[in-house]
Amino acid sequence: MIWLVPRRSDAELLASTGIEAVHCHQNAFLDETIFRPDKLTTKRYAAAFNANSAAFKCHELAWGVERLALITYILEGDSPERLEGYRDLAFSNFDRVSRTTATLSAVEVASVLNKSHCGLMLSQQEGANFASAEYMLCGIPLVTTPSIGGRHEFYSSRQVMVVAHTPVAVEAGIAQCSNWPVDPEELHALALAKAIPHRRRLLDWLSQVIERDAHALANANAWLPSFRDKLRAYHQASLA
Repeated sequence: MIWLVPRRSDAELLASTGIEAVHCHQNAFLDETIFRPDKLTTKRYAAAFNANSAAFKCHELAWGVERLALITYILEGDSPERLEGYRDLAFSNFDRVSRTTATLSAVEVASVLNKSHCGLMLSQQEGANFASAEYMLCGIPLVTTPSIGGRHEFYSSRQVMVVAHTPVAVEAGIAQCSNWPVDPEELHALALAKAIPHRRRLLDWLSQVIERDAHALANANAWLPSFRDKLRAYHQASLA
């Protein structure tokens, strides 16, 4: 077994204990042909927030945001109460009456993101976090509170605004994103450029396993034909 970890320091720490690890961030394996800017889409939402119902996602910081698009799901055994605090949802897959959520495909998620001026991530501590990179690949900036856990590995000042962990600061950050100075295609390219070195490190490891050059089988973005978005498809695939 090998560990894929978001930070180089994580890989070095595991290696020091004799555990094989590769500095390979999960966000590198979002499919950039799905999550990409759509120039034909009109902006409808001030911000999108893609986060499950967990308390650590800090939904309360965004309850007052106007024209918010909420993409969520309810964790098993969790209460949807914190999803009911929003005052102005312009879109949501959460049904307040049935207190259930509808599942969105990756394509549907990307469509919502492209209709948004920015994306939100408000947790103070969690893992690598797919949503933060999905925003940037769709060409919208990220408004985030300070955090630890690995998602910052994909950040740059051209893509991300870090704000204080308060509702007022979050809403002020969103307001500034309505005229973000960086072109969506550049935001996409910056996120993809961050992803490619992580993909290449995985291909290095795969080359050792299959005893052939896995890089030769991948495209220019270091994406193998057998890869799927988030590498989560359950299928039998060949590297050939």
